[in-house]
Amino acid sequence: MSTRKKPPAPAPQPPVPNEQPDPPIVDLEDALGAAGIAGIAGTEGPLAPKHMMAPGQIPPRPLNVKRYVNRIQIVEAWQYRGTLRDAPDFIDRSWAAWDDTNAEGITPGPALRVPNGRDEPRLCRGGDYVVRQQITLIEGFTPDEVVEVWRREEFERLFMPSNREAPGPDSDLDPVPRQNPPIMEDA
Repeated sequence: MSTRKKPPAPAPQPPVPNEQPDPPIVDLEDALGAAGIAGIAGTEGPLAPKHMMAPGQIPPRPLNVKRYVNRIQIVEAWQYRGTLRDAPDFIDRSWAAWDDTNAEGITPGPALRVPNGRDEPRLCRGGDYVVRQQITLIEGFTPDEVVEVWRREEFERLFMPSNREAPGPDSDLDPVPRQNPPIMEDA
């Protein structure tokens, strides 16, 4: 049997003058009510019973939530307006065609028959986009580069133009997006 004494407990330290106190703990169910929490979760019932968190804090992510990334990376996009006069180099002039399809709401006119390597060529009508895009099938592997036709409405819903020039094969531009510049605070 040992007769050693326990070391004394450290003395309490005085508070540091500029130190911020810990934010108060808020019970989400009390603050929002069960209906408010259900609205956050998008399901019936509370997000988590009596989930405790500080104000402004994002609830922890459940373990079964996965991170998703885009499979499609737009390399270059060009909107077809019925003429090939300003078409980029990846547009083959032999794709020029005439669309006389008798579809409802589509009038006959100039078009492009764009081969996609998988099936019949896709028809590109005025206003649609011809896009050079990289498709990532497995993360970490080199993406496949394909030319695809996107209907104007769908393309403009999913993608927005960048203020940066598209990097070409001889471009010195960095193809990797940089972080947003820091916010300058008033001194």
